[in-house]
Amino acid sequence: MSQRDKYYNIKSKLWTILTTSTRKNKWSIVDDVIIYGIVLLNTILVGLNSFKSLSVNQDFRDYFEVVTLISIIVLILNYLLCLWSSTSQKVYSSPIKGRVLFLLSPFSLLDLIVILPVFFFGVQANLIFLLLIKMFKITGYFGEEDEYSPASILKRSFLNKKEELLITILLSTGLLLLCSYAIFYFESKAQPEAFEDIIPSLGWVFSVLTGTPLYDYTPITLTGKVLHIIMVLLGVVIVGLPVGILTGSFVEEISESKKIKTIRQNGRVIINAFKHEQKINVRKIIKDLKLPEERKSLDIDLAVARLEFSQEEILQAVRFSPNLRIRACRQNTSSTFEDNLIIECFPVNTSYGSFIDRGSKIHIISCQSVGEMSIGHFTRLLSEYLGANYYSNEFFSSANLIEEKQINFAENELYAQKDTKNVPVPLLEWKETLLKNIKPGDLAVYFTATSNENSEYHILCGGKKGVLNYSEVENPTVDNVARVESFYHELNEKINEFGYKASTHEFGGNTKKYHLTKVIRQFTDSDVIMIQLNKNLLEVASLEIYFKNIWVLAETIKNKLEPSGQNNAS
Repeated sequence: MSQRDKYYNIKSKLWTILTTSTRKNKWSIVDDVIIYGIVLLNTILVGLNSFKSLSVNQDFRDYFEVVTLISIIVLILNYLLCLWSSTSQKVYSSPIKGRVLFLLSPFSLLDLIVILPVFFFGVQANLIFLLLIKMFKITGYFGEEDEYSPASILKRSFLNKKEELLITILLSTGLLLLCSYAIFYFESKAQPEAFEDIIPSLGWVFSVLTGTPLYDYTPITLTGKVLHIIMVLLGVVIVGLPVGILTGSFVEEISESKKIKTIRQNGRVIINAFKHEQKINVRKIIKDLKLPEERKSLDIDLAVARLEFSQEEILQAVRFSPNLRIRACRQNTSSTFEDNLIIECFPVNTSYGSFIDRGSKIHIISCQSVGEMSIGHFTRLLSEYLGANYYSNEFFSSANLIEEKQINFAENELYAQKDTKNVPVPLLEWKETLLKNIKPGDLAVYFTATSNENSEYHILCGGKKGVLNYSEVENPTVDNVARVESFYHELNEKINEFGYKASTHEFGGNTKKYHLTKVIRQFTDSDVIMIQLNKNLLEVASLEIYFKNIWVLAETIKNKLEPSGQNNAS
């Protein structure tokens, strides 16, 4: 990791500590204890200072002054650190403009309101108790997830019923005005001293409708008395309706949150199941090859039987987990269609999916993890065995049925666009992550799946379809095509044991201008090769053959393609 990256990480961690309240970060808890302790202590002292017997006591005044000064110094330090670390956040990323935006944010202005008066007017201007407003953050400690905290539930209760509340408020306002003008019209003539203008009428009607004694008038006309009775009855509806709406919404949210927590707990159980392969012979092979023990997939019927979940519980758990998905696949090579449902598990730490930085000169890249069965698992285990950096698109595809996820990561003209305004955030983050970490002289191996059954591996380095010899490839995506050719021949020898073979460009090319392999080569000057894996290997090959292929490919990459200076971590 570069010095700049370390510097950015320090700022990002500091921002998290200073601005969030969570049980998952012990330093955030320490910060909250200090700040909340200061706020509560000063709030108590401000209250005690209102007693004359204490306010004139010199010892108390000295103590109050010392506590105030120490508190303000701590708050200033906290404020300056927030200002410095704010640029780690995307919204404040600009060194000057970003910090100005931070200074103008509501909570930043509140901090200034608390701090500045002490500078100008002394300790008697202690307003730290105002920071009680910010203490609602403490609700972040309740609930296992932020979205299940009481504050989040209450917020959603309002938002989910905002249309109903708006209609209720408009109705109440309309009734208030209607009754006010009616009372004024009938009572102003009978008792002009009480109803000189519309304002007392508005106040009195509001008092009657809400049950608050702001104005105490008694109608003396028959119409006024009838209206008074009607308003008392309407007051029950006007006050009770929004309260009922909010109460019902809050109860619904609590119930729904408990349900989702159970569903997510089920999701964690399913994720844990991927850490164990139940077939003893497969576990032995994985152990002998020194591969990470991670299930390739989990058949839904098997999950129902072994985990004792219903199919509906499994589907709900997958839906609410960012690390799980349902995949339709073939059961065997004779299957014409995708006739089986399985579960896949994958790590997520970015907007596009997975990025694992191992400080390596080898980079394993998968754009099709979302679209093709097991290619994410295959490349993830390969990268871990090699100690390589890993990049995987887990959510976006041009073939995705969800419109907002229809982004082509494999080939996209937006890769060459300098203006990033119209570039989708996940695609932009994907490109920036790749170009930031891949350096000149590194090796980038791009994986994709193919249904071409002429061979199990297609080893490409930028040549046209039909080019048989690597030496004849025009504008290759590597500096030394001889190394790729040597890799190709050794891989062919090793996979012959399984009855598999590799091919060059005879069945497919890789010359598209905006293809990711070309983009990486152009912007990083690294060696880039593309490996197409046959779907039969990924979908229906036996687990023994599948895991052995991961090991064989990894060893061949190490033997023939490993960049000079690579410190292998396997």
